[in-house]
Amino acid sequence: MYKKLMTVTTAFVTLSATALSLLNAPAYANKASVYLRQCTAYDDIGEFVMPLDEGYYPRVKGGRFRDGDGFLEVVTPDPEDPDIRIIVHVPNNCLANLSCTYNTSLYIVRRGDSLSEMARQILGNSNRWRDIRKLDGTRFTKDEAQYLEPGERVCIPNLDDVSEN
Repeated sequence: MYKKLMTVTTAFVTLSATALSLLNAPAYANKASVYLRQCTAYDDIGEFVMPLDEGYYPRVKGGRFRDGDGFLEVVTPDPEDPDIRIIVHVPNNCLANLSCTYNTSLYIVRRGDSLSEMARQILGNSNRWRDIRKLDGTRFTKDEAQYLEPGERVCIPNLDDVSEN
């Protein structure tokens, strides 16, 4: 069961139609959406808000709860008025382990791996860790990029799709 979580930012934000159309545009969907397993969303003071069904949700950004646990801000319909979209917080552990997308490779983290070490070994340049972080929806903070959990799944861009640094 989820413990009460305190957040630093405000969660309930109504989005304009323009902002929603941009987030839901097909060209932007791969970069802006996350696939979540069924989980619980929270508001800005850590109170229970509502259950979320499994599926894709437009991602706004990530952050940290005050207790240090990671969270994602995602867009979902307001339970009281489904025509209105709101931003809620969900714990990072709600992310589903999906296969990587086209033009990427799945990498299983081994003990001692970091994003920069993976970038050096696979992409040939340790500074390309940001490309891996960006591809994975910036779900890694800078600290998490250095200390990854063994067994974690990380998508690595193919060399042709990585920006030169």
